[in-house]
Amino acid sequence: MKDGRLYLTGGVWSLNGTDSMQEIMQATIHVPAQHEDGPEDDPQLVGITARNIPQQAQLAAESLGISLATLLLNKGAKNILDVARQLNDVH
Repeated sequence: MKDGRLYLTGGVWSLNGTDSMQEIMQATIHVPAQHEDGPEDDPQLVGITARNIPQQAQLAAESLGISLATLLLNKGAKNILDVARQLNDVH
């Protein structure tokens, strides 16, 4: 996170590394002012407790991750993943 913007890089690579796809997305996160002890909420997302990160920021990060995964899939990442699964099933 930098200057109120969250940056996320995601990618998919073939097992031998010859095919790959990588994307970067960003989102603005508006974080409300905190108390001295951190945010008042205590969210738990994906099994992670992040006491000093407000729930709004965690939800924005989760949404950004879903958007990035969807973008990669729409651009053909599923083909790379399908081939990797097939090769793993052979072994």
